Amino acid sequence: MRGTRHIRGLTLIESLVAMTILASGIGAAAHVFLYSTVTQIRAERQSRASFLLVRKTEELRLAARDVPAPGGTLDPENPAPGFHESFADEILCVWQVAAGRPVRIRVAVYSVAARRPVLLAQAATTVADRF
Repeated sequence: MRGTRHIRGLTLIESLVAMTILASGIGAAAHVFLYSTVTQIRAERQSRASFLLVRKTEELRLAARDVPAPGGTLDPENPAPGFHESFADEILCVWQVAAGRPVRIRVAVYSVAARRPVLLAQAATTVADRF
């Protein structure tokens, strides 16, 4: 029987198709890994900024009862002297205290690691006189 031959193995086309599918899967997995790493770094930076924001807001709120001097700015490129604090040369916390009663305090946290500052978190609070 001449026409019934059984050939074992894969042809070159089948091998190329299988390798293409495998390479696509590995590329997708690498992309997911890279994306998750970038997301983790952003989340860590955002969490740190939120912690610093709450800490500085509470610190200023408690100090506001002693009538702090008004001033400051939320501009990260030109922070007012005495109204900013840097952390690890990549995070900048700036605040502004409005004159009058009740005292209004605004705090902003920026990432200054890039060419332009990026706002990470911002909050405002009002401190009234005690009853």
